[in-house]
Order: sequence, then C-alpha cells, then structure tokens
Amino acid sequence: MRTQNNIPFPPEKEEKTRYMWRDIERRAKKHGLPVPKTPVPYPLQEYDLANKIGLVANKEGWYLEYLRETYMTWFLEGKEAGSKQNLEETFKNLGKNLVQVVEKLQQEVIANEYNANTEEALAKGIFGAPSFSVENEIFWGDDRLEDAIEYLRESEK
Repeated sequence: MRTQNNIPFPPEKEEKTRYMWRDIERRAKKHGLPVPKTPVPYPLQEYDLANKIGLVANKEGWYLEYLRETYMTWFLEGKEAGSKQNLEETFKNLGKNLVQVVEKLQQEVIANEYNANTEEALAKGIFGAPSFSVENEIFWGDDRLEDAIEYLRESEK
C-alpha cells in the first residue's frame, strides 16, 4: 500500500469515501454480518504487525479465526487492527498468547516471508485486498471470487 501510495479512503474525495463506507455497510448486511460502525479507523498505523501476526496464524492453522476476530474488533468496536487494544481483545477471544506470537514475529523467516509476499503481490499487480490471482489475471474484491473461480475453470478446459 505504501509503495503504491494506495489510499482506499482518500480524504480529498469525500463523496467516494462516503460511498465506500456505505458500500461496506450494504455488503455486511447482504452477507448477514453485523453492520459496522463506519467510518472505522483508517489507515492502520500497525498494519505490518497485524499482517505478520496473520503469517504466524496461517502457519499454525488459526488464520481464519484471527482474521474474523481482528476485523470484528476493528469494524464493530472501532479498535484499529494491529493496535494494542485490538490485539489484546482478539487474542483473549481466541485463547491465544499474544506475547508468544509477538516473539515468533521476531524470527527472520517471518520478515523474509512478509517481504517476499509483498514483492510477489507487487510483481503480479495486486493493489488491494482481497485479491485473487489466477494465472496472469487479477480479480479484486470479495465480490470477484466467483469470477476468479470461473476463470480458473475455463482456463483448465
């Protein structure tokens, strides 16, 4: 995001920003999720930390639980992802030890994987999340998952 100067909610574009927050509310309702209290804190101050925790969680098999909890705490309670308040509540809800996970983040392998993932995303032209990459095609947005699957099926024929 920093490398691309990618700002999803640009402060100078008030109409677009209002639209994007409203769209999040509509999509939450459509998927049966609680409607967030928008706008939520953004941009994130500690997104590198939040994402590196995601790497550890993925390696240990609890990534989806982490993602769900950290986003619920962020979007419903306004506690920014990666912040001390968010992490403490998320880890409490997950029954995980935050200190132990933060210690694992210090491992060089995590930093290397994080940097490699970032470089790969840039090389593929990924500019936001969620993104799905199929061959050389990028599908951006949660509403594009079905398109990515369809493209994959068509390319396998």
